[in-house]
Amino acid sequence: RNDGDQYMPHIVCPVKMGDDPRPPIDSMHGMQLHKAEMWWVLPRDFVHHIFCSSDLVGPICSFMHTLIPDETLMPTLVMNSPWRTRRMPCVMFTDWETTQNCPRAPCILTDDYIERFQADPTKFFGRKFGKESASLLSVLRDTLLKP
Repeated sequence: RNDGDQYMPHIVCPVKMGDDPRPPIDSMHGMQLHKAEMWWVLPRDFVHHIFCSSDLVGPICSFMHTLIPDETLMPTLVMNSPWRTRRMPCVMFTDWETTQNCPRAPCILTDDYIERFQADPTKFFGRKFGKESASLLSVLRDTLLKP
């Protein structure tokens, strides 16, 4: 709460990311830090490795102090494991390159992306849709519902 009576608005792109009171990760226990989408399909043997490997307790606990652990935890664990060679491209289409209001947020997908979606049949999901996405969603719906 702000001043006891107003809710603080969600801040999509804070001016200073360093304002977070949590300390930065000072040690990854020899692991190189990686970041990626937070949407993963994990093989059972990898999940078993995560839960049963005593070597991962320290690195996993380090993520309790990160600002956005969901976009760094799994990529770091995967890329520092034998499963790094088994990873496949993300099945989600996200545009991080064309920044709009915030360089740390993905673009809202509009009809400008129709050709890019149609050109890549490996993308099953999209991020980020908004009210500006109505035309794109209509085209995608029509494409998906074709007999």
